[in-house]
Amino acid sequence: MRIANFALLVALAFSSRAMAIDVAFSFEDAPGAASPLLQGERTKTLITALHAAQVEQAIFFAVGKSVEANGTKRLKLYADAGHIIGSQGYSASTIDQLGATAFVQDMKKNDALVRDLPGYQMWLRFPGLNQGSTVEARDTVRVWIYHMLYGRAQVTINSPDDALNRIVQEGVAAGRRVNPEHLRALYVAVMMECIQHYDEMARTVLGTSPKHLLRLHENDLAALFVADLAQAIRQAGGRIIPATDALGDDLNHYEPDLVPINDSQIIAVAKERGVLGVARAAIEDPARLATEVSKANIWLTDAPHP
Repeated sequence: MRIANFALLVALAFSSRAMAIDVAFSFEDAPGAASPLLQGERTKTLITALHAAQVEQAIFFAVGKSVEANGTKRLKLYADAGHIIGSQGYSASTIDQLGATAFVQDMKKNDALVRDLPGYQMWLRFPGLNQGSTVEARDTVRVWIYHMLYGRAQVTINSPDDALNRIVQEGVAAGRRVNPEHLRALYVAVMMECIQHYDEMARTVLGTSPKHLLRLHENDLAALFVADLAQAIRQAGGRIIPATDALGDDLNHYEPDLVPINDSQIIAVAKERGVLGVARAAIEDPARLATEVSKANIWLTDAPHP
């Protein structure tokens, strides 16, 4: 797979200091439905990209209703390629949306659907990163996690990749044509801004850089550009590590005594410690993201094509 020099030049803008950082990739909402950009080629493209980027092990979080709608074949392909399958619940609804008891039932329903898949390991990703807005709800779910012997796959680096993907898919569905080089550069720049933001926050709050787990989604932009992102991380001085390395990090196992928890694990720890001013990366704000999309000139033409 060809890695565009243009994307690497963008990434270098974020490496005024070398980032001695370890990053693992995680992908939510698998297996997603076909979408306008890649149609049904997403899984094949993403597996090929991860292999080309020498990403030996990522983790994909299965959503039961998507498994029922789209089948298990694609999840099996990810597993056959050496990747892990985890659980994101049957409906991918949050604790606050369902309530703690119904959330546990939702997770149990998904467990019954996916536990026999090859590559499945008992790692749970909280939908929406939401761990409950009350101590009672939070602790009810934590007790169930312990009882079921699940591990929690905490996000350290959040990103707006799904929001960016939706913008692109809506444009393609309307007949607009993508400028692939500009979109590649934008994707890498957005992800690298998030990586730098959360790693700098970690160094401030924790005094060190943890083994990071980057939050992505199983979408077309990841399939097209994850290899470019991996190379940009390495170009900036970082390493791509197996998902199990990040899942085994002490930070991933830590449980902040805090409510609500609905964000990066690093932000949660910072709030627990009373660190002021912690926030998501600026690029995660929808208005800022829309501005950057407009500036990046990702469309070959503004006129819809028949």
